[in-house]
Amino acid sequence: MFGDLYNTWVSGPSPTNPDPTKLGTGYPSQSAGTFYQCNTTGPNGCNANNHQNSTINKVGSGAGYRELNWFEGGSVPTVFPWLSLPILGFRIKPIKQLEMRLNGGFSITGFFANFAMYYGFESTKSTPK
Repeated sequence: MFGDLYNTWVSGPSPTNPDPTKLGTGYPSQSAGTFYQCNTTGPNGCNANNHQNSTINKVGSGAGYRELNWFEGGSVPTVFPWLSLPILGFRIKPIKQLEMRLNGGFSITGFFANFAMYYGFESTKSTPK
């Protein structure tokens, strides 16, 4: 994974926070634009006291607050180690051009499974003249 991870805290409209940066809610019961991006600290969800386990005010204009990675003292993983044992797989090849695989196993993050299909176009062989 490459790039930065941004966290955007939002606040509901209030007379003390008339931020023009509108974010839609996506819920049918509320009209679009009822939440605002927190550009500075303030009431209604724009400070660390309103969030669980937060010691940093994650506010900022534009994309929002950029989370720190492991090299900067933050919690965003720079490298994610993944160990999985056992991995079990099942392969089906009903015709020459089609292959299907079903894999599963246990890893340090829990159970995982995947399904894949591969299709190959057969090349035409020319006979020597």
